[in-house]
Amino acid sequence: MTGAELNTLLNIRCKTTDATFTLADKLVLVNLMKDEISGMIAASKEEAFNIEVDDDLLDDTRMYPYQEDLMNQLVRIELMLVDGDDYILATPTKLSRVDIPLQEENIVDNFNDSNPQYLVRGKHIILLTGTAIVAVTNGLKWIYKVFPSDLANLTGTDDLSVDTSAIALGFPLEFQELLARRVSIEYKDINKLPLSSREQKYEIDLADAIDRFDKPVSSEEIFGGIPDDGSDDGFNY
Repeated sequence: MTGAELNTLLNIRCKTTDATFTLADKLVLVNLMKDEISGMIAASKEEAFNIEVDDDLLDDTRMYPYQEDLMNQLVRIELMLVDGDDYILATPTKLSRVDIPLQEENIVDNFNDSNPQYLVRGKHIILLTGTAIVAVTNGLKWIYKVFPSDLANLTGTDDLSVDTSAIALGFPLEFQELLARRVSIEYKDINKLPLSSREQKYEIDLADAIDRFDKPVSSEEIFGGIPDDGSDDGFNY
């Protein structure tokens, strides 16, 4: 569904026009409800909106800045401390747990490369490893949780599942009609209008969509059962 198609569907569902329910007012509700549904999806499937951003490790550099617009959404950090090695998960720690001055010699003596750690200082992280940091291309992997970007308008021709921001995923196809339904519900609630039968089923349908979205795709089904012992359990006729 494109932004323009979403706008048309909202006018149909709300029995409005762009004059009675303006594009600007729709856009506010669309972006608000997009985040509401995205949050519910993420609560069920934590990795649903995770993205990876790679940085280079630099010689003798332990402090690295967050991307400004992602700093409150960090999920994990992985490090490749030697070029060509596998990535290793870095575990977060707190300054209160690091009871040494953060000088290079102290850090190397008190931490190790098999279990690297990091702590947050302002808008940066500090890497805590058992050897000096050496330059590794894409050696620092940031994994962030990023909800689909806000729609800029409701006239677009790209599907909502396509996000051109390069640091976010689009809004999943499975939830686009539900987004329209949620906006319609909010509009009708504000204007004290009755809900349609489909809108009254919104929470049930949303829960079902999230449940199906959370399950891995499989081409096979496995059915369990017990052998028939020939007895009549009350259901044989």
